[in-house]
Amino acid sequence: MKYYSILIFAFILFLNNDVSAQVEKSKVKENKKTDPVIEHKKKELAKAEVEKTAIAEDNSFVYTTADINPQFKGGLENQNQWIQQNLSYPQAVIEQKKEGKVIVEFIVEKDGKITNPVIVRDAVGLGAGDAVIQMMKKMPYFIPGQLKGQPVRVKYVMPVSIKFNQK
Repeated sequence: MKYYSILIFAFILFLNNDVSAQVEKSKVKENKKTDPVIEHKKKELAKAEVEKTAIAEDNSFVYTTADINPQFKGGLENQNQWIQQNLSYPQAVIEQKKEGKVIVEFIVEKDGKITNPVIVRDAVGLGAGDAVIQMMKKMPYFIPGQLKGQPVRVKYVMPVSIKFNQK
């Protein structure tokens, strides 16, 4: 009988230790799940590593913004002048004196070249969007965007105003 009571006592101790260990493990898991600061830091580190890899290795990645965004050589004033001198209005636009804005989106490559021009919005119509695309194909190289000191591909959105001077 003595042996049975010792055996039962040992079995109860064993179960108690096992249950305590399971409870401790679940507490550790809960702490890992519920600590948003640690999770946020992990995500930031992973994101920084992805950005670093993308800049160094991936030539196809296109950023929507950069540390230094691309710009036309000579600035916005020179850009507007160049557009005025090089945009050929379609005959229908001239005849109807149709005014408005055409929004064009394109990529400024690492070397500053303009690629993939796409009309996002054409409030003029009558072939104005096609004229803007043709102009974009002739546009000089931009100063490329930079991220962490390295040139990167950046998406650029530009409004082009179609208007007639009234004198």
